[in-house]
Amino acid sequence: MSAKVALVIGSTGLVGLSLTEQLLACNDYAEVRILGRSKPEIVHEKLQFIPAQLTAPGLPRSAFLNVNDIFCCIGTTTKKTPNKEEYVNIDREVPAKIAEIGKIFGVERFLVVSSIGASATSKFFYLRVKGEMEEKVIESGIPVIEIFRPSTLLGKRKEFRPAEYLSRLFDPVTRYFVPKKYRGIKATTVAHAMLIRALSPCEEGINVWESDQIEDLIRY
Repeated sequence: MSAKVALVIGSTGLVGLSLTEQLLACNDYAEVRILGRSKPEIVHEKLQFIPAQLTAPGLPRSAFLNVNDIFCCIGTTTKKTPNKEEYVNIDREVPAKIAEIGKIFGVERFLVVSSIGASATSKFFYLRVKGEMEEKVIESGIPVIEIFRPSTLLGKRKEFRPAEYLSRLFDPVTRYFVPKKYRGIKATTVAHAMLIRALSPCEEGINVWESDQIEDLIRY
């Protein structure tokens, strides 16, 4: 099988950055494209940066040519994006739009980071938006869709996120009595699991991976 082409959305976040590094180190991928506003600091012969405002109506179609797998790791916070309309546009509409275009260009797999507890019927705004995003991505009709629902992500960010800080601080203690599904999970682990699933042979369909299952993926 010839080497594949990957397209990464949200490459500057914890999961996206780690995933980009892992994709570049993987011989199964001949090219790794980054679509977004911020140019990555990584320099690599396989890396191609395509500048774009993801929330704008039009996106460069050249980014999708010959792409096999799309990895969507985009996400924001209510603190960073307090306007609900803008928040929904980033967390729900961008992944849905990327999946829709990907389907047109014959993308084989769409792998997206969602959240533990995501549900379109949730009473909580954040979880409801994530659930609606999942439904829209599924509606795109891409043959293989992999949805990852991690708990609190662990890793060093440029911006301060209280929930993630507390989870990282107390993780050595809480992991002994908090159910595995709800424990903090390393962003590098999520990224590794996404890569494993992208390289795994599977039938067409939808796979949803809860946080504890994501941990298990990299062990087997």
